[in-house]
Amino acid sequence: MLKSQFLWKVWGSMALFLALSSLIFGYFVGNEVQKDTYERIERDLSQQANLLIPTLAKQLADATVLTPNALKQIAPGVAARITLIGHDGVVLGDSESPPGEMDNHLNRPEVILAKGNESFGTMVRYSQTLNQDMMYVAVRVETFNGKPEFLRLALPLAVVNLQIQSLRNKIYMSGGFIGFGLLLIAYYLAYRV
Repeated sequence: MLKSQFLWKVWGSMALFLALSSLIFGYFVGNEVQKDTYERIERDLSQQANLLIPTLAKQLADATVLTPNALKQIAPGVAARITLIGHDGVVLGDSESPPGEMDNHLNRPEVILAKGNESFGTMVRYSQTLNQDMMYVAVRVETFNGKPEFLRLALPLAVVNLQIQSLRNKIYMSGGFIGFGLLLIAYYLAYRV
């Protein structure tokens, strides 16, 4: 029975089919989970930004420069990186870095989107400063001085991407175990015939 070419052809075809099915299933499930997770993070950052606007609007209107510690005291408990950006792109405050050391942010994609027709802009991109993928949400703030200022929140995606890759790996592994089990059952049934 073990020397039957037909058995090995059927077995090989089943193994290939199961391996490809696991890979395709893992890829699509991982992409859907990533998309849903990114949408949830975007929604959460937008809500946090809208909640912070009343607190930070005065600092933006007065063009008050805030140190990282001062900004963290004004907005305690916010896990995302907070950046206050003036109408001219000058950074007025950042929760991680001194504003004086930061580049002009007027041409950042999320700020451009917030400056346009939308009241906010979202972008997932690689941060050259932090050397990692980040999700940015910038919200246009209409201040008392009549000039649009911007509040931007940023969250690193490294942890999310690792969790999604871990999920994909689990799908691949479980597909492999299930496939191996099915191949053993197929062999047992073929051996009995």
